[in-house]
Amino acid sequence: MKISILFLIGLISSSCQNQANESDRKDEEVKVQLIGIDDHPNKEHMEWFLNNYEEEFITSEVDWKILEHDNLIQKEYHFHTKLSNVSLTLTFYKNQEDALTVADANFTVYDSIYPCGVNGGVLFMAQGDDQYEVNNVLSWFAGEE
Repeated sequence: MKISILFLIGLISSSCQNQANESDRKDEEVKVQLIGIDDHPNKEHMEWFLNNYEEEFITSEVDWKILEHDNLIQKEYHFHTKLSNVSLTLTFYKNQEDALTVADANFTVYDSIYPCGVNGGVLFMAQGDDQYEVNNVLSWFAGEE
C-alpha cells in the first residue's frame, strides 16, 4: 500500500513539473508590443504580424532615412528579423491617405518592386541583403500569402 501511495505521489509530482516547464517555455516567448500608439486602429494588426511571422522580430535602434513629409508620422518603430537580418520600419499615420502620401514622395519602383507598402494607416519599409527574404516580409505585412 505504501508503495502505491509513493508511486502515485511521484506521478503527481512529475505531472506538475511538466506543466511548470511548459509554462516557463511559453513565458520565454517574448511578444512584441507597440508602446505609445495605443489608440491607433492598426496597432493590434501590426503586433499580430510582428508576433506571428516565420522569424522572430527584434527591436532595433537603426533608423531609416529621413522621410519627406515626416511631419505626418505619428510614431515610428524599427525591427530586424533574427535570422535573415531584414530591417523593418513601421511608421504610423493618422490615416491611409497620409501613409500613401509619404510612400509616393519617398519611394520609386525598382525592378517592379517597391521597398515598402501601406496597410491602413501604416507605411512599412524593409531592406536586407536577401531580396527573397525582404519580399517575404513585405508580402507578410501587406497581408499577402
